Amino acid sequence: MPRPAQAAESRHNVRISIRVAAAEAAAMDARARAAGTTFADYARDRLIRGTVEQRRSRQIPRGLWNEVRNIGVNLKQLLALPDEAGIHPRVRPVLSRIQDIVELGIDQFGESSDETTDWDRGLIRYVRVSADQRAVIDALAARAGKTLSDYAREMLVQGRVIVWQIDAQVFRRLGALHAAGQRLNDKTHAANARGATGAGAAAVIDEIAALIDAIPEV
Repeated sequence: MPRPAQAAESRHNVRISIRVAAAEAAAMDARARAAGTTFADYARDRLIRGTVEQRRSRQIPRGLWNEVRNIGVNLKQLLALPDEAGIHPRVRPVLSRIQDIVELGIDQFGESSDETTDWDRGLIRYVRVSADQRAVIDALAARAGKTLSDYAREMLVQGRVIVWQIDAQVFRRLGALHAAGQRLNDKTHAANARGATGAGAAAVIDEIAALIDAIPEV
């Protein structure tokens, strides 16, 4: 007797692609084996029924730390150039404060040198789901504030997704620092091109100094 056809909505005819590193792929397979099931069944179950944990961050956010570190690199470049506009007195105290923040970041994110990056993710794992399941997974990823790929990779490698809750003020400060850092980067490129600093960077450095002073509130 022929096997009955699956209802259209239950067919696993939608494919989710997840870019992973070899170690991440191995971790996914290990979790599936530990669950006593196939990778496909494990993946579908976790992506729909997996736990999303809400945690409040007590650390300086990685993105904020990275912006401060990048600004510090530009300030060091300015200090290495002849000073035509008296901006060095402004740079040194800001750079000292940045050094303190970067040291804090190294303590918190010291493992980042061993962290898997997108450059390491040369493998693709596929999960077949139904259209209805894909809609549910998309909604869960959006609710967690993650891309589908990040949500799927974290859920299948770690067995759960962690959502860090950070004060909204941090995000506004991060955006302001990024914008000021971009302007400082432009000024630094211009100063390097002419072989000396100038008055153009002074206003940006004053702006950055005020933003850096607010970081201890995080």
